[in-house]
Amino acid sequence: MIVVSDTTAISNLLTVGQAELLPQLFHRVLAPPAVFAELLAWHDTLPVWLEVVTVRDTARVIHYRQLVHAGEAEAIALALEVKPDWLLLDDSDGRRLAKAEGTPVLGLMGVLLMAKECGLLTEMLNLMNRLRDEAGFFLSERVRQEILNLAGERE
Repeated sequence: MIVVSDTTAISNLLTVGQAELLPQLFHRVLAPPAVFAELLAWHDTLPVWLEVVTVRDTARVIHYRQLVHAGEAEAIALALEVKPDWLLLDDSDGRRLAKAEGTPVLGLMGVLLMAKECGLLTEMLNLMNRLRDEAGFFLSERVRQEILNLAGERE
């Protein structure tokens, strides 16, 4: 499987030391240059498995930049070009745009659910708490409980 990623999921996973989940779940992890630059603003080093791929359709990126941030705009445009299995994106405006453009979207919690299903995680609650406390990843209480229910866990 191939995934194109925005900044948020990779950055949050790097912060809690769980970025290796991505190459364990996906054959290739692609990100556009804007995402790479955003990641470098927050992290000293980036994983070697992260492939930086330049978007060819710059006009599309310019158009999307009127609607979402640079990393999201490039990630959505790149996903439309390479047709990955998933576009990894959590921002609600970006998700809406990507879905409207016909791109399959997966969020960070979807990645964690996949990892648990594949046996890469034994439990999600602790990791969800670390993402909240260490990386500032926000989930509403309703969504948090829904994710825990899907994972077969309780607080």
